[in-house]
Amino acid sequence: MTQEPPASPRFWQTTALEDMSQAQWEALCDGCGRCCLIKLEDVEKSVTSPGRFLYTRAACKLLDCTTGRCRDYENRLASVPDCLVLTPQSLAAHKRWMPETCAYRRLAEGRD
Repeated sequence: MTQEPPASPRFWQTTALEDMSQAQWEALCDGCGRCCLIKLEDVEKSVTSPGRFLYTRAACKLLDCTTGRCRDYENRLASVPDCLVLTPQSLAAHKRWMPETCAYRRLAEGRD
């Protein structure tokens, strides 16, 4: 899949998440791969600290642990039907389990 380059080097500072092109949206990902790790919610701490998640060492079968990228991104839903397709519209519902360093989460929370 050929993607057009982001419009400017710091496009995230001038373009709202919902107004980004697909290429801009995808360019936000730093490839940490943490979204593809199996996560457990600490229910005992969730009452006092909602959204506290523990990352396991178990990952999606498509995660390339060397690159932090999906091995078959374009076709991932065919082999991993419960893979989350993150969009500007779904971000609010899912950002709480994303790492604090995730660009999608940071921008959704008004951080750079």
